[in-house]
Amino acid sequence: DGMKHFFNKQANNFPTGFLPYLLKQCTEKKWPVTFKDNRTGRYRGAENNYEEGLRDYQCDAVDAVLGGELKIGSSLIPWHRGIIKVSTGGGKTVILSRIIQAFNLPTLYLVETKENLYQTQKFIQKWAGGKVGIIGDGIMDIQRVTVGSVRTLHSRKKSLKEYFKSIELLMVDEAHLVADNQ
Repeated sequence: DGMKHFFNKQANNFPTGFLPYLLKQCTEKKWPVTFKDNRTGRYRGAENNYEEGLRDYQCDAVDAVLGGELKIGSSLIPWHRGIIKVSTGGGKTVILSRIIQAFNLPTLYLVETKENLYQTQKFIQKWAGGKVGIIGDGIMDIQRVTVGSVRTLHSRKKSLKEYFKSIELLMVDEAHLVADNQ
């Protein structure tokens, strides 16, 4: 029919990013909504003090992601997503590193340039702790948290299909550039 369909009939699901739109449509049409949250990885509260070393506005950004909720009927569900907009030098990578640390999930952090690949890896290792892998610049080192070059990931998307399925937390640096180039 020439349209892009996001509902997967076989799996009976759709990308969760469409949930707020779907809920709005159902509410406007007065359709009843039953919701079952099958997500396995969720933030359940800080086991450590992520605020240490952060500026106030950085803490506010982390809190906004970790404390996000979406209202469905009379219920609230965790809704940890969004866009973090901070001026140059404001510490976006530090903010995202603390979010990675708080969720402690298999994470892919997308970057656009080779310079950002290595810089981001170092920042995340410093602020979130643990070994951080790299996919790009001829390196294929997949870890629980991995920084990946958009170009490399795109060119190897078939061979990385199973890896992509394992990702539970996706972060995109300079998201406006990623959308423009693909």
